[in-house]
Amino acid sequence: MIKKISILILLIGFKVISQENEIVYIDRFDNDKNDWGITDTNKWLCQIENGKLLIENKLDDIWVYFDAENIKNLPNRAHSEISFDFNISKLDLENGGAGLAFINDISSKEFESVYLIIRKDVSYLSKLSNSYPEGNFTLNGPSKTPNLQATNVVKIVLDNQKDSPNSTSTKVYINDVLTLESEWNISNFNKIGFISYGQHKTYYDNLVIKQSPELNYVEDAFDYIFIDNKQQIDHNGIETKTLTKYIPIEIVD
Repeated sequence: MIKKISILILLIGFKVISQENEIVYIDRFDNDKNDWGITDTNKWLCQIENGKLLIENKLDDIWVYFDAENIKNLPNRAHSEISFDFNISKLDLENGGAGLAFINDISSKEFESVYLIIRKDVSYLSKLSNSYPEGNFTLNGPSKTPNLQATNVVKIVLDNQKDSPNSTSTKVYINDVLTLESEWNISNFNKIGFISYGQHKTYYDNLVIKQSPELNYVEDAFDYIFIDNKQQIDHNGIETKTLTKYIPIEIVD
């Protein structure tokens, strides 16, 4: 009887854990079901090729990103996990990079994003704002990139449940190596996109987005800018009455 009870407890526990995050989007790039903005210009190219999303940056020293129009309604989840594969034709990331963009363009007074930038030598997370370009900042110091392979697996874990300001809220794994840890939350985004910097082709595949069903607004990287090296809160253009649905007014103030 004791063995049966133990097994039952284990099964119940496994069921709870497995239900924490639900798969909300999967894209194997067999087609353009998620509307990635397929285009071909003299500056960049985005297309589905052989079951992968191909992004080609045709110019040096510029960033280009393509977001999925049909992957949306992703903000303010208590827990998220995003994974994808990428490989680069002409493995030259010395002066360029690949990665993922977290994008907010609906609940904000300006377009904002957080880039996960993966380069051959270092990887880092960077907050960018169109309205305050001088207020951009790096979420953490650059970390050494693990040895890149023909195909690389990236997993991003966003834990926005923790209350401690010193807890690690964001973790990035590259090829199963914990590469980045940040105390900054990344929560208030509604879209994602794949990015490319420098003149090369990047192939993306096996995009899987898992999220907890619970909504949980926390102050995150989208809420802050740095002007003259001073941290300032912006709340990403969200009205106070909206914020107070999730957090006490004392914190908002």
